[in-house]
Amino acid sequence: MLDWLPSEDLVPWRLMAADFLVGVAIVAIAYLVGARLAARPPASVLVGGRWARLVVACSLAGLVILIGRGAYGPPLRLALTAVGDRPAQRFADRVARSPELRAWYARRTAELRASGESEDMIPRTLSYERSELRRNGFSRLSDAQLKLRTDLLARAFSGGRGIWRCTSILGGDEDGVACAMGRDRAASEAWFQLIFQAMVADAQGFPPRRRVSDEGRKLVRADLSPRTGPAGLGPAFRHTPTESGSNLLLDRCDRERSLYATVSGWDGPRRAAADLLLATVDSYLTGELVEADGEPVE
Repeated sequence: MLDWLPSEDLVPWRLMAADFLVGVAIVAIAYLVGARLAARPPASVLVGGRWARLVVACSLAGLVILIGRGAYGPPLRLALTAVGDRPAQRFADRVARSPELRAWYARRTAELRASGESEDMIPRTLSYERSELRRNGFSRLSDAQLKLRTDLLARAFSGGRGIWRCTSILGGDEDGVACAMGRDRAASEAWFQLIFQAMVADAQGFPPRRRVSDEGRKLVRADLSPRTGPAGLGPAFRHTPTESGSNLLLDRCDRERSLYATVSGWDGPRRAAADLLLATVDSYLTGELVEADGEPVE
């Protein structure tokens, strides 16, 4: 398995458990078949003794595991996965099998090696660039896909009122949104499908990235200004300052929750512009919508 690509199994024991179950089943079946054949003279040397039958059965089980893991692995792993983790497991399997993402990985690995990147640093660089695939890929999605993104994040923020759940969303964790949605597996599946589409789109470099027009940006900001719009939060701090700085996270959670809840209630061209704006800029602790490099949005 390629180091950058997520493991086909989110928890390694699931793959080993699937191999063990298949192996035990094959050994048992092969041993019993061998015993039946041994009872019919003349018995072959391969099934004539118990140890011989066991060795043949184990060899057959190993061969099935090596050849058939790709066929039995996904369904058995999924059966061994907790129901709430299955959307993330399916997403990991899709990413690991995606020809577009594997081609991107091979291309970027070759480029990094050619540029003199050390072998130790290549996996770290690719891990960072993986998150950038998703972030940049959102700007390549259609209006309908970005509308779904806003609605899913609005739902996640409304359900992730605990600081740790909210922080996982703000940190960009792939499963942070799904965790905040709790038992809503349909929404989790939709979220993982969306970020998979974003990653593939950026890996392919198509469709081209989009930006909000100046006119659309002004229209959106007029209603999303932290000072005047319905998403405004008033004072700089709504929560009592703490030594750990957790009040900053709570403030940002409130701001993001308000932004996404507001935009998800819109419709028409203003909604499409707002969806794209939210997908291509960040609203950090400055209280303003800012570009990815930290510069205020004009």
